Amino acid sequence: MSLLTIICGIHGALFLSAHLVLIGGLIKESRLKPVGGTGDRGVDSGQWTVDSIRSGREPSTNADNTVSTDISDKNLPTTHYPLPTNTYPLPLVSIIIPARNEAERLHGLLESLAQQTYPNVEYVFINDRSEDATLSMLEEFAAKMREERGQTTVILNLTENPGPNRKQYALIEGIERTGGDFLLFTDADCVVPPAWVENMTRLMLDDSRRGVIIAPVFKKSIDSSFLSTYQCLDHAVRCVYLVGTTGFGAGFCGFGNNMALRKAALDEAGGYRSVPWSLTEDAALISHIRAKTHYTVEAAPLPGLFVLTESEPSWKALTNQTLRWNNGALWSRDIRTRFSYNYLMYTVLIGLLAVPVGLLWKPAFLFAAAGSVSVIVLMNICALVLFGKALPRNRFAYIPEILVMPFYFSYLTIMGAFGIIPVWKGNKTHGGNLSKTKSVPPK
Repeated sequence: MSLLTIICGIHGALFLSAHLVLIGGLIKESRLKPVGGTGDRGVDSGQWTVDSIRSGREPSTNADNTVSTDISDKNLPTTHYPLPTNTYPLPLVSIIIPARNEAERLHGLLESLAQQTYPNVEYVFINDRSEDATLSMLEEFAAKMREERGQTTVILNLTENPGPNRKQYALIEGIERTGGDFLLFTDADCVVPPAWVENMTRLMLDDSRRGVIIAPVFKKSIDSSFLSTYQCLDHAVRCVYLVGTTGFGAGFCGFGNNMALRKAALDEAGGYRSVPWSLTEDAALISHIRAKTHYTVEAAPLPGLFVLTESEPSWKALTNQTLRWNNGALWSRDIRTRFSYNYLMYTVLIGLLAVPVGLLWKPAFLFAAAGSVSVIVLMNICALVLFGKALPRNRFAYIPEILVMPFYFSYLTIMGAFGIIPVWKGNKTHGGNLSKTKSVPPK
């Protein structure tokens, strides 16, 4: 056996072993459930759908006392974990949502927020220089929530946004105007389940050491096209990595559109202005909390926390979105994040390149390729098993998606390595490397 064969075999085995550890983390986080009180097992709330949220229909009660609402072409199971009856006073929860020209996609979010089961909420919207009807929709929502529920809505209108990450700048301005004990984050193009706020609050109250809770986000299936199905599967695989890496304390990603943050943890970390600039502001915040505080970061793959977000309409739009995420992790200031993500993406790339080399020249390279191929298949199986109910039902359609995924990941890695700058929300995103930018946003 040649030295090259041994090296390639070890390389493939190490990569596969690392993902077996990740599965251990996935199993650990999947056991996370609210504890104590009357709602420790949760109440099955049946199905909820985007269509019913958008139409404003009230949830219907079935014969078995489950609650059903109808979302697009797929039904998501959701569970409500009621707060213990002795929870008093109810902590104030601040929901922070930046929005820029989101009038076409905002209605679903506002309707889903209006159906929340948790009463003590304040909404903080950052209207980031919108030129469409975003502001008027937010003002209408604010009036509705004040009249019907007595809830406060703050609308912050930005007239300028110097960036370099404009969303991060908007969040800085918004967070400084919150008064909640817990901060919840989502995006203007998302739809949240009816007990989203209450379930997040319940998890925070269960353990005072929890600083951040990250939960899954899934793409809405807009049709049966290859692009739509690929996005759904791609996002589910990202959820697997999110939950698994968080489970063994090496998380390098997070969904900023489905995240809860304890205000005390943010204060201990120095406030949101102390978070370094990053293309992926959510991952930067998670790394900052983990490094600067004694609080924990946990993933909660509970059905009652599943959030849906809009799919991208074209491969160009999807590539700009995923390249932004990819570059943010490849060039992260956090050493563990940068090492973990670079190791993952470049190993997939090397494994892909090893296939033709092994077939045409040195068969030993096939051992390296086998590790990468095995991992891609394994992670997709985990995604289908753990999150299958949140995905389109045609399982056979995922076979070509699984085959394309390593090529697409490698394509993103190559573009990131060469400093290709993605365009997001009509603006170039300053590339991936913000190391020359001031790490602390100025006041």
